Amino acid sequence: MINIACPSSIVSYTKLRNYEGFMLKKLKNKLRMAVSAGIVLGLLLGMTLSSQQVTAVGCSTIRRGSRGACVQQAQTKLGLLGFLPSTQNDGVFGPNTEAKVREFQTYAGLTADGIVGPQTWAKLDSTTVASMSPYGIPPVCLKSGFVICASKGAQKLLVMRDGKLVLSLDARFGDDRGSRYATAEGLYSITNKVKDEVSREYNNAPMPFTSYFYNGQGMHFSYDFANGDGSNTSHGCIRLRDMNGAAAIFYYVPMGTPVFIWK
Repeated sequence: MINIACPSSIVSYTKLRNYEGFMLKKLKNKLRMAVSAGIVLGLLLGMTLSSQQVTAVGCSTIRRGSRGACVQQAQTKLGLLGFLPSTQNDGVFGPNTEAKVREFQTYAGLTADGIVGPQTWAKLDSTTVASMSPYGIPPVCLKSGFVICASKGAQKLLVMRDGKLVLSLDARFGDDRGSRYATAEGLYSITNKVKDEVSREYNNAPMPFTSYFYNGQGMHFSYDFANGDGSNTSHGCIRLRDMNGAAAIFYYVPMGTPVFIWK
């Protein structure tokens, strides 16, 4: 069972149902129009991107078969840059880690040998999401299919499809409550969806249209946010102000869709 620890607000579901019927009538046409319009990435040039680094200290060359803290550091950095799922930072340098190292090396203009030596360590240490994103969008967000990208700095959640922006939603995170409740950063994927979710840990507070991506953290509509509470004080979830947007993700973005979150 998922440990739900990120409520939105304490209101009745009667209000939810009153709003939902009207909004969902327009939802499918709105999404189709957005996709067909092919909204350009230039809309996002105002987004802020901050440096996000995990520096390897005292790590020598690692390759397939290596294990330990240095492997985990490399995996963590690959996750923060959107190359390796952040749930795979297990400290074991297997074939998938090797493939993602090769992918990063190709991006960085290095020999794609799948070995993390001095040059690759230096590139991993110096590369940030900001340096990878001259147009405001990390490369992982431009891949084929659906990708959800959430910028803490810009306080936006973007629904991308085949490299085009489908939806841009106002978003709030959990970081202002401290590290215990900070929204996870890195590359994850949608693992579960619950339409009429509530937080059992926090007075059954409604979390409508929840799409989970990591360890009880998900994205969902927030009545508090919609009513003017723009603080980053969730318990880890990504709160969305637009019910239409949360419903769009719930109904039309497939399970397994990558979710990339950065500062």
